[in-house]
Amino acid sequence: MCEGISTWPTFHTHLYFDGTGQVSRVSGESVGRLTLEGVDLRQVVGVFNRETSLSDDDDEDQDDEVVPEETAQVEAKIEKRSRRKSGLVVATSQASTQAQLREQVQHLMTLQQPAQRTPEWYAMRKTRLTASDLATALGESKYNTRFSLLEKKIGMGKKFTGNFATEWGVKYEPVATEIYERRNGVRVVEFGLLPHPTISFLGASPDGIVFGCHGDCPGAQAKPSPLDGHMLEIKCPPKRQITGIVPRDYWMQMQLQLEVAELPLCHFLECEFSQYRSEKEYWGDSQETERGMILYLWDSQEAKPAYRYAPMGVSRQGMAAWTKQQEIAVAKSSRYGIRDRVYWRLEKYSLVVVRRDQEWFASVLPIIKSFWHEVCYYRTQNAEVLYRDYGKKMPVEELEEEDCDGLGAAPVITGFLSESDDEKSAPRRGQPVKGNRFLSDSDTEQTPPVAQRKSRAKSGTEGSRRRAKRFVSDSD
Repeated sequence: MCEGISTWPTFHTHLYFDGTGQVSRVSGESVGRLTLEGVDLRQVVGVFNRETSLSDDDDEDQDDEVVPEETAQVEAKIEKRSRRKSGLVVATSQASTQAQLREQVQHLMTLQQPAQRTPEWYAMRKTRLTASDLATALGESKYNTRFSLLEKKIGMGKKFTGNFATEWGVKYEPVATEIYERRNGVRVVEFGLLPHPTISFLGASPDGIVFGCHGDCPGAQAKPSPLDGHMLEIKCPPKRQITGIVPRDYWMQMQLQLEVAELPLCHFLECEFSQYRSEKEYWGDSQETERGMILYLWDSQEAKPAYRYAPMGVSRQGMAAWTKQQEIAVAKSSRYGIRDRVYWRLEKYSLVVVRRDQEWFASVLPIIKSFWHEVCYYRTQNAEVLYRDYGKKMPVEELEEEDCDGLGAAPVITGFLSESDDEKSAPRRGQPVKGNRFLSDSDTEQTPPVAQRKSRAKSGTEGSRRRAKRFVSDSD
């Protein structure tokens, strides 16, 4: 039996399908539209989802019970009847067999890739446009501008040292990964920075890819899983509300990750965690949900936090024994010191399947190449040229081929976003596009008017001119 979740208007309704695609049972809040065959399949965005709370009706065994034949029939109906703009479709690629997906994952494992957040990883990122920066390069980021990304890529931008949200995500990403593995009975393989197979300036660092079963089963990686080849992208927002809808910048990030890895699907996992005020409160909580303890360390060598994770669901005696072992190990090390014990619990768990959209990626690839040509050009110039000529036509003919390895023929470049080309970038929220892309119709109401966006672009250009003026004055 396959399990799904309806996400409009809420993602707390569970739909259980039998082998013919019929809805055999509905649990949770009664929302959504019931139509042909008991349910409107256009509302379904997840087959392997479930609520955080574990009830008698929703035991953990159902999470591990994934029947490919049943899934294929449900997915076929969804694929045929669902053509929403969101780009969120629950469908395993019929063209990619499990054997082919496993072979592709094994190939990715053989590639040279620096581990995430190592000096080699950061150095390699400087020479590539990575998935997390794609929305910014397309002028679609809510947080950064193309100009700030350009500064960063040519080595002039202010170094980002992190904030509360990023540190929260780093702390809880391993926890979310383990919860995903436990609920789906799989093993997630970590990857570093993967290079694009044909475009040398593109790269991506997926949070993980499913390969093999979970736990201590013999030959885990040799045992096939129905989810083998599914990429995993994890977000643990400390404040942002989890709605079951993928934000556009994350959708774009996953598209580049799928292109780099040449995989058809990505699981977008969002988890909301809360922290107990004390150990007493932790042991006094009787609600059944995933919870545990994190030992918060300070790495004196790297001058940053480090974390060690207690076994999930361990007893009070087991927790005490594990903590004692860690304290002894830390005491023998001159590098780490214990700062705190963080007791946590899972509040929300949302899993959405995002399908690779090769047509969309092909449509924005010229914009991506155009941006990288600007990066390559300004790397050969000094800072004064960047601030003086920003937004003007770039002399592409002066660009040497070796400065933009992998780009091929240089497209005509007229600069960054201007009032005339703002609408030529990646589609705006609510803009009609072909195929399954971006957010739902409800997100259209959050879109600022075009005039307002142009005003922002204009003010951004004026800001760069002011910086250029200050730079010239300082250099004089």
